[in-house]
Amino acid sequence: MPGVNALVAPLSRKDLIRAAPWRTWLPVFGAIWLVFSATVYWFAGIKPIIQSSKNGLSFFNQSGISFAIGIAIVAVAVYVVQAVRNRRAGVDLGMLYQEIPPD
Repeated sequence: MPGVNALVAPLSRKDLIRAAPWRTWLPVFGAIWLVFSATVYWFAGIKPIIQSSKNGLSFFNQSGISFAIGIAIVAVAVYVVQAVRNRRAGVDLGMLYQEIPPD
């Protein structure tokens, strides 16, 4: 995401990068980051699945990817349940960071 943010920031958040001394280099940094990330994802994630002689599901189970996906699904489920509970209880989480906490 940093590469995407670096490419999109000049269009979406001009106020954030207006005074940045490196703002002209931001698209270059973003492109380099995206090339690096794409290379890592290709060689670490996609290529082993393609080259696997077994079916993809057994590769996921042997490498632990299935477990990581399962944990992510459980985390999303917990988030949704808590969001519904907070909404029903009338808790406005938008106000959570509106005040400066006491020192």
